[in-house]
Amino acid sequence: MHLDEAVKADLGGMSLTLRPQDSYSLELGVQQPIFLGGQAYYAIEAARVAGRIARLGVFAAQEGVAFAAAAAFFDATFAKENVSVSAENLRVAEAHAADVQKRVTQGVATNFDCSAPRSGSLNEGPLDPGREQAARERARPPPDHRHRPLT
Repeated sequence: MHLDEAVKADLGGMSLTLRPQDSYSLELGVQQPIFLGGQAYYAIEAARVAGRIARLGVFAAQEGVAFAAAAAFFDATFAKENVSVSAENLRVAEAHAADVQKRVTQGVATNFDCSAPRSGSLNEGPLDPGREQAARERARPPPDHRHRPLT
């Protein structure tokens, strides 16, 4: 490669290069800052922190999926147990209704006793004792005056 001589003058931040018209030039430059006030160090630390934050985000997403799966499992298990408990409650209520119906047939119970299990009042909780006694009195047939107690 043929290089013509060139004259280069540095003028405080500006350079002026004079060379003949048929010249070939090649320049290669490297800059290495000696001190940037910690800028490179803090840029590297910021990248490390961003990496940690990304890993924590992935971990949180994994934990969220695991929690959602566990919650769905326990919801399904709870629903299954509710169905079996409800089936058992229904079986007990039907057995109680059949027992009360037998008592009414035998004359040991009143129609009120028979209507309570069928109306679903078992789900409403126990009656107030005063209200229950008043309901039994209303359901009782009128007294037969032909049979008087012995005095």
